[in-house]
Amino acid sequence: MLKYVNKILENHCNKASNESKIEGIGIDSYSRQFKLSAHLSILATGIIKKNDLTVLVYNNGISKSQLSKLNNKRPFYIFEKVFYSLLNTFIKAHRYDVYHNYLDKLYSIMAIDSTFIETMVKGSGIYQREKKRNGLKVHIAAKTGNYALPLKSIITPNVNDSKVFDDLLEYIDEYIFDNTVLTFDLGYYSYGRFRELKEKGINFVSRIKKNADYTVIKVETFNSKIVRFRNGLELRLVSLDIDNKKREYITDMLDIPEIYIYYIYMGRWVIEKLFKNMKSVLEITHLISRDLNRIINQVFATLIAYIVLLVIQSSMALYHTPAEIVRSIRNSKELDIDYNYFNNFNEI
Repeated sequence: MLKYVNKILENHCNKASNESKIEGIGIDSYSRQFKLSAHLSILATGIIKKNDLTVLVYNNGISKSQLSKLNNKRPFYIFEKVFYSLLNTFIKAHRYDVYHNYLDKLYSIMAIDSTFIETMVKGSGIYQREKKRNGLKVHIAAKTGNYALPLKSIITPNVNDSKVFDDLLEYIDEYIFDNTVLTFDLGYYSYGRFRELKEKGINFVSRIKKNADYTVIKVETFNSKIVRFRNGLELRLVSLDIDNKKREYITDMLDIPEIYIYYIYMGRWVIEKLFKNMKSVLEITHLISRDLNRIINQVFATLIAYIVLLVIQSSMALYHTPAEIVRSIRNSKELDIDYNYFNNFNEI
């Protein structure tokens, strides 16, 4: 397993190390005795296989103190660089036609969301809803489909989600096309944001807040009407009964069937599956380090491990979810992998 993970990561790690030397951020002082590719391969493999620190060091000829020093002192920008390098190669190599469903061929659905991860770092952020725990937020903008492809990740203290939305949107601008639909939850709800998205020509679907103040200006169908908000913004309100529950969505998309609005919004739940994979499968639920750099390194190492799983997934003849692949690896089951795929992947 380790050698295949190393094969996936090696070129990206070498590229990131070389770029970092030029930028003068001191990466080389931590890579002379233990290469970045070996370091990250050990971490990613350990995350996937659920190895503890003792197993990691015993199987890879490195001491606990050396691995701890690498995790603490290697600046997080290097892990971030590797993540985006690997991600960009995956985007170029990925066979999107295999995974696109009918709706996704019509619309490229993007989702923005965040998740809370507990830490032991005081001042890293207080999560107000559950016993005021210390923690940080991982904000992600992702392309959705059968799985979430994280295009941008921003790690912050537990700030208001809405403050990070514009930064995520700016970073994913190159992936937004005429058929792109942005979907997000109430944490990003803002009439000013709706107006800005509409003016930029970016289609969106979100839930509407309860007791929202609007005026109905046109009834299109039993399930669809055009409404005007207090700031003069006119949008479409779609109301559907799904599973005996009323669901209401606000959108600027005026000419598509109401049920499509529902399915577009449901595409947002794929990003929840990404967070579930990070927390429940790759087990990043509680970061025990008190060093913020090490915490961010661990988050990006987990995201890197997730992309590695997607690369493995793409090399398999039959579709398997990341969780299924992890279970097979942890149970020492053989995977139906085309190892030539890794060679072609690294040549992109």
